[in-house]
Amino acid sequence: MRYEEQYSANFDPEIARRLQGVMSEIPPGSEVSLEGEPNYIIHGWQQHHRTSEEIIWTLRQILPRNNIKVSRRFLLDDYNLGKNNQGEGTDTNPEALYSHAVQLKNFMMVAPSQFCWESDYIEPALRAIEQLDQEGRVVRQNGHVVLVGRRPIVLATTNNGQINPSCAILDSCFQAENPSEIAILVHSREFSHQQTEMRMVNQAIGGGQLTHVFINIFTKRETGSISTILLTTREGETHKLF
Repeated sequence: MRYEEQYSANFDPEIARRLQGVMSEIPPGSEVSLEGEPNYIIHGWQQHHRTSEEIIWTLRQILPRNNIKVSRRFLLDDYNLGKNNQGEGTDTNPEALYSHAVQLKNFMMVAPSQFCWESDYIEPALRAIEQLDQEGRVVRQNGHVVLVGRRPIVLATTNNGQINPSCAILDSCFQAENPSEIAILVHSREFSHQQTEMRMVNQAIGGGQLTHVFINIFTKRETGSISTILLTTREGETHKLF
């Protein structure tokens, strides 16, 4: 039995009920993109990705009922290539990375419409940092490039003159490329801080406007249930849906 068939046979009505509340926030005919749990090459597929996949699968079933066009974007982190929990390094050969990406894709219940590598956003991130610097929005301190504001955010680290963008600005540039009106992002609640920083950086790059409406669905890894659902308007106002 295929993964999605196994899930549909044990469809979780509670998850579907929670997600129905999301439906009321999305106008019929909208274009919506779905994004799941971060995929780090160094760690591979992990059990908590299953909950993310189940929610994305459920959204893929219910959103088209309102004539909503749905796509899925898949970001693979080939940028943070340290060592995994066993102390093993990662083969950075392009063929090995591609093979690894294909293996991850085989676990996914909804095939991606767009497949992206995080390293592709290094140059856009550097340009965004330069733009914010020219606007007087960043400071350099203790080897970090920091976005100033009510909540300072590290945009990059510096080492011997080289600027290494942070996940917050790389993810912001990835989101800025998203053509959809609404982005639904499904993550474990451990990523809530990271998601807040991503939205704040995205808004700073956009001159005060987010690139689109964000709906963040956070889950509990230990139970596989939905923890919180947040909606953030393009003006940056966040409301709790659940």
